[in-house]
Amino acid sequence: SEHFAAKARRVADNGIQIALFNRLFFTSLTLIASVATAIVYGVGGHLSIDGSLTLGTLLALTTLLTRLYGPLTALSSVRVDVMTALVSFERVFEVLDLQPSIKDEPGATPIRKAPPRIAFQNVHFGYPAAADVSLASLEAVAKPETYTGGEILKGLSFDVGPGEMVALVGPSGAGKTTITSLLPRLYDVTAGSIEVDGRDLRSITLESLRELVGVVTQDAHLFHDSIEANLRYAQPDATQEEIVDACKGAQIWDLVLSLPDGLDTVVGDRGHRLSGGEKQRIAIARLLL
Repeated sequence: SEHFAAKARRVADNGIQIALFNRLFFTSLTLIASVATAIVYGVGGHLSIDGSLTLGTLLALTTLLTRLYGPLTALSSVRVDVMTALVSFERVFEVLDLQPSIKDEPGATPIRKAPPRIAFQNVHFGYPAAADVSLASLEAVAKPETYTGGEILKGLSFDVGPGEMVALVGPSGAGKTTITSLLPRLYDVTAGSIEVDGRDLRSITLESLRELVGVVTQDAHLFHDSIEANLRYAQPDATQEEIVDACKGAQIWDLVLSLPDGLDTVVGDRGHRLSGGEKQRIAIARLLL
């Protein structure tokens, strides 16, 4: 509570300070405009009485003066807008300029799309430090790391043949998710190798490799659209027969047939009109498609 109160107090103080500066700045501009108008009317009125200046010229001058305040006020806030934008652009371009740590190796070639054989051979892996993969501006304000995770996987070896179904079972932190991240090369192994059809992952182009790998997460995301539109997101030019085959493969076709609108049934925002299992089966159908 004390920590939160201190942070909240700092935010409130900063907000008050900004509001005060804005109000002072606005008051100054208004004061300058009012004084300038008073001077023009005072001096111009005196000259008009003396006949040195016509009344029409005086009114024209005051009108022009009021037309000048708007652009001046707008220009005064430009610096704040530019500085705010520069901070945002700096972060955006830092992200755009960040080179991916995983890229195609020289001489990498595509792989065929038939169901492959997968082999993990004496795989060792440890996650890179935040300083190696994060943005410099983020690390500049972060506390130095005092914990190093070390190796997550140590000498892991197993084979998966085409058509096999394999379950990875273990406690939290055992490396199950890590294994699924290594297969599409979201990370590279520290030692050992992962082979697909006898080829090291690093000799395969990333695009062709990731076309082979499909993922259905625990919380499958569906768009607020029809079932068919959610399926066609995976393959916009899919035929009706391919869509039906994918639904049958995911064991969702009987449910689709039972719905009054069939494939045109709108699933709702994030698929809220379907149960969790139905959402996952539609996601599996999308993956198969």
